[in-house]
Amino acid sequence: MVAAARGAVNGVSATPRLWQTEPMDEFPNYGTWGSTDSRAVFRVRAGKAPETPQVDGWDSADGEWFKITGVKWDGKRLRFASTMPSTSWVVRHTWRVVDADTLEGERSTTDRPYRLTRSAAKPSK
Repeated sequence: MVAAARGAVNGVSATPRLWQTEPMDEFPNYGTWGSTDSRAVFRVRAGKAPETPQVDGWDSADGEWFKITGVKWDGKRLRFASTMPSTSWVVRHTWRVVDADTLEGERSTTDRPYRLTRSAAKPSK
């Protein structure tokens, strides 16, 4: 979960909130965002079009910058992928607006791409 809220413990709100339900043309929560369960920090700024805000991010522990791709705002969700160049670790992010100070997010992670080849191994049973 990605969150930052006034009066929260470690930046995470203890009170569940309703997600924003009406689509918005422009992403309403520009600024710098982080989570207590990750070293990643992301900055969201206005882009050339409302549906394409600019996102950049870095590892707050070592300062390495992510490569950000696929940024899309659909009026309810901000989606993008972050790749750490040193490890090729890819995380796909989906953020929803809760309020002016809070986002809720989902992450899916992948390792480096890998290749499978045919195997001659036989099952033991």
